[in-house]
Amino acid sequence: MKNIYPTIVFSAKKKYDKEFFKHFSKPDWAIRPELQFLLHKDFRNTREKFLFAYVDNYFTIYEKRIADNVKQVRLRWESVSKYFYSEVALMFKGFPWPKGNYRAYSSIWRMYPRDIRKKTFAFPAEDNRTDFAMKVIAHEMLHFITYDYLEKKYKLRPSEVSSKENIFWQFTENLNVLIENQRKWARFTKNRRSKSYPECKKLYLAMERIWDSNNDIDNLILKTLIRK
Repeated sequence: MKNIYPTIVFSAKKKYDKEFFKHFSKPDWAIRPELQFLLHKDFRNTREKFLFAYVDNYFTIYEKRIADNVKQVRLRWESVSKYFYSEVALMFKGFPWPKGNYRAYSSIWRMYPRDIRKKTFAFPAEDNRTDFAMKVIAHEMLHFITYDYLEKKYKLRPSEVSSKENIFWQFTENLNVLIENQRKWARFTKNRRSKSYPECKKLYLAMERIWDSNNDIDNLILKTLIRK
């Protein structure tokens, strides 16, 4: 059966940028430099109010710039998406993409959260970061199919970074790093190497040795996540 590939709807909505911020486990990564003062304990009770007001003002002042960036990112993704889906189909051996309404929202923050179930994620709002936006989009789309693959084919229980047992999350992040550092992924990364998170490093080193032998997704899963 012919695989049906997702179509991503790109948009910018300030209410989602406000919601995205609530998902950040480490807000210092996400807050823009001019707002770092809000991390001080004196602003603990008013931080959200200041940040939401900032989002409102930013979207008002830079409305056209944000809209132009959304269009630019959409067109750029359309130019590389066929290649992306083709490579993913090879890596995941024709496994079908999970159904859903895939939506990408422009974000002024410096982290780009996703919702696996809702098929939503964020990408950079700045118009000078289109190259990076391609990496973000490809990264999050890989998560959607990897989660589905592990759940449906191997009956594994998903986790996220905040989960008490997050080996599933570590695996998916490490797999993305392995894929992103391949030469064929250069059109999404511009040859900028990805690095594993410090808390994922031990598993990453084991995965790297296995992946480098044959780049086979099932071999990697069986030897790291499903060890007997």
